[in-house]
Amino acid sequence: MLTLLPIVSLLGASLLVTLLGIFRPRFVYHWLIALLGALTAWISLWVIRGQLPMVFGSLESSYGNLPLAALSIQIDEVTWPLALAIATVGLAVLLSDVSRAADTGWVVWAGDLGLIALGVAAVTAATPATMLFAWTLVDAVELGMLLRQVRREGIRRSVLVFFTTNLFGSGAVIAALVGSGAGLEFDHLPSQAQAFLLVAVGLRMGVFPLQVAFLHDVRYQRGQGTLLRLIPPAVSLSLLVHTAVVQSQPNLRGLMLFFSVLAAVYGAIVWARARDELQGRIFWIIGTAGLAFSAAIQSHPQAALAWGLAMLYAGAYLFLASVRTRRMLPLSILSLLTITALPLTPTAAGMSLYQPFHLLLVLLPLAQVLLVVGYIRYVLQQTEPLTGVEPWVRAAYFTGLALLPLTHLASEYLGPSLPSESALLWPLILMAALAGLGVVAYRQKTSIPDQIFFRLDSIFSLRWVYTLIGWVFAAIGRLVAGVTFLLEGEGGVLWALVFLALLVSVLGQVSAGGGL
Repeated sequence: MLTLLPIVSLLGASLLVTLLGIFRPRFVYHWLIALLGALTAWISLWVIRGQLPMVFGSLESSYGNLPLAALSIQIDEVTWPLALAIATVGLAVLLSDVSRAADTGWVVWAGDLGLIALGVAAVTAATPATMLFAWTLVDAVELGMLLRQVRREGIRRSVLVFFTTNLFGSGAVIAALVGSGAGLEFDHLPSQAQAFLLVAVGLRMGVFPLQVAFLHDVRYQRGQGTLLRLIPPAVSLSLLVHTAVVQSQPNLRGLMLFFSVLAAVYGAIVWARARDELQGRIFWIIGTAGLAFSAAIQSHPQAALAWGLAMLYAGAYLFLASVRTRRMLPLSILSLLTITALPLTPTAAGMSLYQPFHLLLVLLPLAQVLLVVGYIRYVLQQTEPLTGVEPWVRAAYFTGLALLPLTHLASEYLGPSLPSESALLWPLILMAALAGLGVVAYRQKTSIPDQIFFRLDSIFSLRWVYTLIGWVFAAIGRLVAGVTFLLEGEGGVLWALVFLALLVSVLGQVSAGGGL
């Protein structure tokens, strides 16, 4: 039962906040109940740490002829760090929300708790059935939140297209199940299923096609907006780490590595050039996801996990830090160090992705440097101090932010670890050289024309994919409208008879050819 405590505490608090909000409109302690639920989940995960692995339910991934039947939760050396990261991000969001209490309410907090609970359930899924079920619920909750906040028709249509790409990701997992001929087990994934699973994770993490930011209201960009952007890609990290254990097929490795390196470099470039961290948030996810993908393709699960955790912890810190003053600079520097990949930092394990050597990998140090450069830009942008609030509000806000880098470091040194190879020296040397060139270019006031970036964006952002999908839907609509016009006209009955005769003829030929 302890295995389910993090999920149950979050869902229970969400339900209680909802009931009180509906039936007790004058109740004013919704935030405190939400905070206690999130804190219980966070503490319980630390308690579970000493008893790994823990399983709730059956690990059998098949029942008769149904390979998706089993539902179970497992917390082990892969899922525990991810579950703790999601719980910590959720707790930090609730603590920092107290400084934005005028723009939030019980509806927001209840939705946050539900999304966090589903995120924990998704990353701790022990079978494909549990994972697909949790993915679907996360998509449904995210879709409901986005449609409630977005009013413009064009953006709502983009939300639905994004939701469709997530469904395609779930479909890729089902294709892997069908292709394997049996129920998949995360500990024993067949090599032929890896390509489907990587496509599934890529679709859900927004690597292909590129996600777009839907939230334009500032009120939702710090708190709940951070959850909506981080948890949906985070729920796929567990599958990515499990997939990294499988050796990539040689004929697919180069192609998949090309797309992952492209995502990392493109995301890092746009991240470093964005106006602020909120405008560049989606590109932070794309850049770090590209590094995690590259590690998975190189068959380094520990490196994939390291970059996935960096995406969550370091990203959440920057996106929630609406107040950045000199007093916060030590905390910001600590968060910055976690993504530098220097020795003894959490992302140092991520440097093993450079083994074995591949020519495309020489571009990844550039992505890492640009991610760090962008991070430095944004943490150094000072804002007005948090004023006009009670001292406990200020303490809760800074506690929420401090939890992120401190928990990241604590989980690295006190949590379980996966086997990892020693990092190579040449990527660090190349990163240092690129950083030195960047400093020289900055002092010389050297700049790259914006037209080059605009052309790169038009090609590599893959927005043309959405345009292509729109053309396909429009063509199908015209075809359906044409058929409808024919059938509703004066000769509709004759056309219906012609179509029926044609269908009978085709079925007859198929039956004759099949020997039926």
